Amino acid sequence: LLKLMNRLHHSLIAFLVALTTWSAAAQTTYRVEDVPNVQLTDRTRFVSDPADTIRPADEEALNRRIAALRDSFGVQISIVVIPAYDGSAYNSVRAFANELFNTWGIGNRETNRGLLILLTTGTDKREIAFETGYGLEGELTDGLCKLIIDRRMTPVMKNGSYGEGLLA
Repeated sequence: LLKLMNRLHHSLIAFLVALTTWSAAAQTTYRVEDVPNVQLTDRTRFVSDPADTIRPADEEALNRRIAALRDSFGVQISIVVIPAYDGSAYNSVRAFANELFNTWGIGNRETNRGLLILLTTGTDKREIAFETGYGLEGELTDGLCKLIIDRRMTPVMKNGSYGEGLLA
């Protein structure tokens, strides 16, 4: 009985440590300067997912599609997936997306055809924001972005399939 109680005690401690670690990881918040710009180290990558939220196969598919869109339409696209942004530094997901878009300089200077898709996956606040450059606003209006989010992305992401939702 003593051995069993000792094993249960150790198991409970291990479980609590794991739960605490998982909880801390799930609550990680980001500031713009914390988000790795994968383009700086690998020109073939367009998805920054520091918490490894989406499946590698989905990330690879997104990178291929984004490269094709860049080559066909001259649009520079970045996708960022983070658990949460620092709410004390940014008052909304749009404010975070705008600062990140400008800091990274998404879209070339002449055409300003850049797009940032920001997804926050935190359990208390899941959000998607599209930030577009001026050269893309006529084609990718705020209304169209909202339709894409509401009709294509959100239904797929409700079950946690974030990569599939981004692909949709």
